[in-house]
Amino acid sequence: IGQGFITMSPLQMANMVALVANGWVVYRPHVLKETRNPVTGAVVTAVQPEVLHTSAVSRETFRVVAEAMRGVITRGTAAPVITTRAVEVAGKTGTAEIGVEGSWHSWFAAYAPFETANPEERVVVVVMAEASENWEWWAPKAANLVFQAVFARQGFDEAVAAVRPWYSEAIR
Repeated sequence: IGQGFITMSPLQMANMVALVANGWVVYRPHVLKETRNPVTGAVVTAVQPEVLHTSAVSRETFRVVAEAMRGVITRGTAAPVITTRAVEVAGKTGTAEIGVEGSWHSWFAAYAPFETANPEERVVVVVMAEASENWEWWAPKAANLVFQAVFARQGFDEAVAAVRPWYSEAIR
């Protein structure tokens, strides 16, 4: 992700992953699904899906790409890092050259659940961690924690405890 002459923002990458996750459709991204009245709990506003793009690429191509992205988690570069048991994740790791010898940005773009009868429950997570000492793992580690928290409905401390043995007090 992000090598060579390809330049992409995290939001553009999220749209690409959403294209795969949704089987050929990209919807307008949003941060909030809905807002609620804090007293009554009633929905005040809700985001309605808005199609931005429908791809002409075959469903079979998307299926192959989705299976490959799942393979990244089950037997590929992210297998040792994505430790959540709360949901099946499909994703792609990446390292982006930054022009400094021995330094790369760490990328991870993913969605979950991998298989679902209801695509509306899918969540796309894209993390780009700027060059650091352990460049190859920071982005997938962060996404792992997000998926654990979202799908297990856990707070930070619970999610960190659940995805161990990996996370240590050092991430605090």
